[in-house]
Amino acid sequence: MGPMLGKSLGHALAADSPDDFVMPIEESSRVRWPGLFSFVTRRFGLPAGRLADQLGLILCA
Repeated sequence: MGPMLGKSLGHALAADSPDDFVMPIEESSRVRWPGLFSFVTRRFGLPAGRLADQLGLILCA
């Protein structure tokens, strides 16, 4: 899929018509809370994963 997207992007840029690109190109928007994902992961996700590992709830193949 990557090579096809690259080819499509290259053709769109060469023709100077971004509307020809197979994926929609949108203007970026501002992130409301930039550190929220990192905070939640560090405060809740990692400790929960460590606890599950200590209790033997996580099985590794």
